[in-house]
Amino acid sequence: LFRSYNLETILPENIESLECDYSLYPENNISYGFLTRGCIRNCYFCVVPKKEGSLHKVAEVSDIVRHNKVKFLDNNILAYSGCKIILKELRGLKVSFNQGLDIRFLTEEIAILLEELNYLGEYIFAFDNLRTEKNINKKLSILKKHFRSWGVKFFLYCNPKMSIEQDVWYRIEYCKRNKILPYLDRKSTRLNSSHIPLSRM
Repeated sequence: LFRSYNLETILPENIESLECDYSLYPENNISYGFLTRGCIRNCYFCVVPKKEGSLHKVAEVSDIVRHNKVKFLDNNILAYSGCKIILKELRGLKVSFNQGLDIRFLTEEIAILLEELNYLGEYIFAFDNLRTEKNINKKLSILKKHFRSWGVKFFLYCNPKMSIEQDVWYRIEYCKRNKILPYLDRKSTRLNSSHIPLSRM
């Protein structure tokens, strides 16, 4: 059954700020939550700025952490002006930002702070546009300088209008050369095995 939706609809503050009820899942050992909402980017494929507005803080670390493992759902934590303070607060926890990190904001100091975290899984960044390659090269050099162990994944945004060989496959090969795990969603992009042979993945 199709239901209409409205990007301008928001939950009342008293509902949005409710604490997670982990008693519903007694076997769960991970805390979840948003420290910030919104994003400074205006990517045409993303509804976050329309739905959540510009980047703004919505919670403190202490509001979210109830376990020694925590997964944050923030859309662009590195774009937040206080991100370095937050990263310092997370020392001692097993942590991840499962929506990814904006590599364009990476600095030497932020790379060191990320490396000091007890991180869950791979660090997730994105390579959505070939025009950002030169900048990504600079940021990767910072990562390789400071990361003692290498576990990096890139989300690769794709759509049917992109050239498979000159765009999508180029970015996949870029990831392979840099020992980065590439991730793309074939279903949403209509990229199937007839476009990219599995033997080449």
